[in-house]
Amino acid sequence: MELFEIILGIILISLSPLEMKAGIPLAILHHEIHPFLAYFLCCLANLLAVPLSYYLLKIVDCHLSGIQWYDRLFSKIRKKSEGKVKKYVDRFGFFGLLLFVAIPLPFTGAYIGSLAAWSLKINLKKAALSIGLGIMFAGILVTVVSLLAKGGVAHF
Repeated sequence: MELFEIILGIILISLSPLEMKAGIPLAILHHEIHPFLAYFLCCLANLLAVPLSYYLLKIVDCHLSGIQWYDRLFSKIRKKSEGKVKKYVDRFGFFGLLLFVAIPLPFTGAYIGSLAAWSLKINLKKAALSIGLGIMFAGILVTVVSLLAKGGVAHF
C-alpha cells in the first residue's frame, strides 16, 4: 500500500462512526505512522464529523419528520443519546459534553455528542467547541494507550 492510501484510509476511518478511537491505533500500531501525525490526522478527521453530523441531522429530520417509521426510530435513538449525555450536561454544562466525548469508549464520541447536542438544542458553536476539545483529549488518551501498547512512549 502506498502512503497516500494508508493516510486516506486512516482519515476515512476517523471520519466514520468508528472515529479516531480506531484510526489512531491503526495508524500507530499497524502502519507505524508517527504518533503526532496520527493524532493530527485522526483528530482533524473526527472534528469534521461534528458540523457534518449536526447539519445532516437537521436536514434529515426536517425532511423525514412526520413519517411514522422515522419518528419511532429516531425518537428511540434521540432518547438514548440524550439519556447518556444529559446527565453530564445538566451537571457540568459545557464541560459535561466535553467530558462525555473525552471518554474514549464506544458510543461516547463526536457522533453521539453531536446527536445529543442537536437534540438538547445546544448552540452549534458551543457544542462544536465542547465536542472538539473532547475529541482532542480523547485523541491524546488513545495515542498514549496506543504507544504503551506498542512498547512505551519512547517512540516520540
